[in-house]
Amino acid sequence: MNGYGKNSLVLAILSALSLLVVACALGFYHFEKPETPTLTLWDCFWWAMVTVTTIGYGDIFPHTLGGRLIALFLMMAGIGSLSFLTAAIASFLVGGDGWQQIRLRRFKRHIIVCGLGKRGLLLVRAFCARGAQVVALEHDEENESVAVARDLGAVVLVGDARERGLLKNAGIERAQTVIALCGNDSSNAEVAARVRDFAAHRSTSFPLICSVHIVEPDLWGLLREWEIAGRGAFRLQFFNLVDAAARALLDEHPAFTLPATSAPHLLIVGAGRLGRSLIVNSARAWHDAPTSPESRTGEKLRCLLIDRDAEKVAEILHLRHPELGATCELSTLALDTSDSVFHRAEFLFDENGKCRISRVYVCLHDDATGLVAALALHGRLRSTGVPVVAAMQEESGLTSLLRDIRGAGRRFESLHAVGLMERACQPDLVMGGVPELLARALHERYLEENESEGVSAESNPLLVAWDELPEDARESNRAQALHIGEKLAAIECDIAPLWDWNARTHEFSPEEIDLMARLEHERWLAERFSLGWKLGPRDPENKTNPNLRPWDELSPGVRDWNCNVVRAIPAFLAGAGFQVLRLSPLSADDPAPTIEPNHR
Repeated sequence: MNGYGKNSLVLAILSALSLLVVACALGFYHFEKPETPTLTLWDCFWWAMVTVTTIGYGDIFPHTLGGRLIALFLMMAGIGSLSFLTAAIASFLVGGDGWQQIRLRRFKRHIIVCGLGKRGLLLVRAFCARGAQVVALEHDEENESVAVARDLGAVVLVGDARERGLLKNAGIERAQTVIALCGNDSSNAEVAARVRDFAAHRSTSFPLICSVHIVEPDLWGLLREWEIAGRGAFRLQFFNLVDAAARALLDEHPAFTLPATSAPHLLIVGAGRLGRSLIVNSARAWHDAPTSPESRTGEKLRCLLIDRDAEKVAEILHLRHPELGATCELSTLALDTSDSVFHRAEFLFDENGKCRISRVYVCLHDDATGLVAALALHGRLRSTGVPVVAAMQEESGLTSLLRDIRGAGRRFESLHAVGLMERACQPDLVMGGVPELLARALHERYLEENESEGVSAESNPLLVAWDELPEDARESNRAQALHIGEKLAAIECDIAPLWDWNARTHEFSPEEIDLMARLEHERWLAERFSLGWKLGPRDPENKTNPNLRPWDELSPGVRDWNCNVVRAIPAFLAGAGFQVLRLSPLSADDPAPTIEPNHR
């Protein structure tokens, strides 16, 4: 509520109460009726209220001159006070935050978005389009996005998202997710700290997830390791919109398709964060692609990076990603897109005049400059059909113009404009923290295992796509993902950011696999029993399952299934950007760690 609305409402209430006291006092001393010469206190109160709220004539007025004058005064004051009170309440409900507070009381498991910049508003729009309950927090009351977000159906509260009072007003005790999308990393970190304090005192059955935007990619890469450690009532995850934009761009316009008869040769124009992320993600995808002769060659991915600081950026990339050189042949050209050399674009062709580039990505900060560069390169490549992808900031404006140009005729069909901000600010990308990525991977593995065994969705209702899973089933997969760290700790291993691109092939010893499989079964048993499941035929509706028994009593097939899931942990982690880190060397003479099974 703004200050004016709050002050008006308080003043109106105090005025009405004061009038009530005056009316009772004057009525007690001055009101009379001929047939009732003596009035009780309650009679006086009644006639005072009638006088204040009625504009009538006749015997409701006192018959003394003083009484009539007092009645007239009270009646006029009552009308004015009621009008003032009505106007103040209207201001409270419509002009201030009062109506939104009333709506908020009905919210549960809602989304709180902190920050209504362009990215925050896009997220609010996307969540509202999905029918989610959204509360947006914005410190600038004059921000035009406030009115737009309210029109979209979101509740908007004005204030600093780092303040406990505002988070409490936003219903954080009942919220499911808080997205910190403020202007800088430090502000987002402060929001996360406040959210964590609230999570410790919540009584809800579901955890509070805080998804924090980290602007600096290197810091984001390091902080993501913390995500897997978050358990209990509070879960912390991080996202970077540049990386999300790069992944979205490559999903829509992949760097290569398989099978490949030759290694792709990419041209990246612009060595900013997006360009760097495209190089690394493309190289990782090429490294992880199938290696059979039918699917790809044994050559390295080739990338040409054009930027004034291209050589310096290439050195940084090789230092930060040691495996890059083994997968990608990265060459540079120190050139500005305004140079005539760039517009002649002789670097696109070899000495025989043959085009050497298979795909172009233009990743410049300024949309206008990017459009000029994309059109220049497309003009030189038009006869070859090589796709030129212009990564633009917004979907509207120049992106629409470029799309219109492309639709004008076949001569522009290989020219593509992609508005990255809209694609990056999507719930699945922002909410897709490490636990979510691992949980989805675990479910995909579950589907593959059951499909290979011929199990159908009719006999097992959990054999559906992730988005169709009941929330309790998705939460179970998340809990399994978060438990990976504990299983690895039991065999003296840890989780680290991925630096070895071959880490997905990491192998555990048979003893380690057995131990971790037992631990996973124990975790699952505890989870099922806490939810009221019992031993019996497979029946999700009645919460019975034949595998709710100690590890040693499981059938060999079920034990093998658990072991296979554990063996796949390195691949799961690599897919999310992590790897298994062994804290101590594994020796054949070392005894395998053991646990005592928990037969709850």
